[in-house]
Amino acid sequence: MRLVTLGVLTLLAALLVQAPAGARSIDTAGKPGPGVMYGGFTRDGWPVVVELSRNHKSVKQAGVGLSLKCNVGGYDYEQDYYRDMPLKKRQFKASFGPYRQDYSDGSFDVYSGTADGKANRAWTKISGTWQLHVSEHNSAGAVVAECESGTVSWTVKQ
Repeated sequence: MRLVTLGVLTLLAALLVQAPAGARSIDTAGKPGPGVMYGGFTRDGWPVVVELSRNHKSVKQAGVGLSLKCNVGGYDYEQDYYRDMPLKKRQFKASFGPYRQDYSDGSFDVYSGTADGKANRAWTKISGTWQLHVSEHNSAGAVVAECESGTVSWTVKQ
């Protein structure tokens, strides 16, 4: 059985490697231009993704996962993202908040945050910082927890 499996895998690999004449490689088919998609991780292992416009004049979107330490103990895990940020001199900066998220039980959270970054001259790497704060409120409006990511440094590569 092992020989049959090994033989089938070898045959499949050989078929995949031999592309018809004129066929484009999967690696280059529709590949974006230099400096468009970047990815990496924070020190805590959360993903960071940045997408630039093809002309490098704006950040189309950027997203991150964050661990926020709460004053009542424990952590809050959040995703955060920004869209359509202008790029000037290879740099971007944005902030938001306060933004209120209401829940059906009458409780609500209030979010605020910042993100910034700068691309290197070759457009092969972008480094920056991200910060997110959440105030959790009960249905009476009292603050029950304050959660903070702190300033999270990140680097993404193309």
